Amino acid sequence: EDQKDLTSSRDERRDLTTQFKERTKKLTVDLEKDESFYKDEIENQKATLDSLKEEENNLMEEIKKIQAEIKEEDDQNVELKEQADVFCSMPE
Repeated sequence: EDQKDLTSSRDERRDLTTQFKERTKKLTVDLEKDESFYKDEIENQKATLDSLKEEENNLMEEIKKIQAEIKEEDDQNVELKEQADVFCSMPE
């Protein structure tokens, strides 16, 4: 009877150990899949971020160029207004 109980107990422990190992293996595989997925996701997000930063830099350069053109036009308008004022103030 005691021998039977010991054998049964040993078999139960062996089964539990096997189940634990299987669950551990499955969890490890799942974690590795998740890690791979998130690693790829992070790389994709970094690429998107880099692309957006490049686009932002290009837009900022375009804004600076347009602002320089506007300043040049404003300077020309001031000069033309001064010339027009001088011309209009001249007696005929």
